[in-house]
Amino acid sequence: MSHEMGLGSERDVSLAEARAKAADARRQLVDGTDPLAARAGHWAQEKLQKAGTISFAECDRKYIAAHRAGWRNEKHAEQWQNTIDTYAGPVIGELDVKDVDTALVLRILEPIWSKKSETASRIRGLCGAPDLAERK
Repeated sequence: MSHEMGLGSERDVSLAEARAKAADARRQLVDGTDPLAARAGHWAQEKLQKAGTISFAECDRKYIAAHRAGWRNEKHAEQWQNTIDTYAGPVIGELDVKDVDTALVLRILEPIWSKKSETASRIRGLCGAPDLAERK
């Protein structure tokens, strides 16, 4: 059974690029690989990687939304959000969660640990850095 495979719109893919893509697809067929399946696998892998990345700011919003019902009142939820926005946001807010490490969390906590220990403890808990507990 034969299949057809698009190589891209003529507006987006030059003739030379289309020829190179076609040659690559033929090589894959010779090697026993279905180029359609390989492309679908590549797209799926890209989607998976993109789905796995989330900024710290997005993560903290989701955390607060998920825990909001369990807090005493709306003011408590606002306090959490304001604390994160004030102290963690400027340092790690736009970073992917996977890129936040202990050194970055320490950079947030060290200036406030002795003056605002409750705030620092709250931030430490949200950042998921239990190994920092000894620093108190």
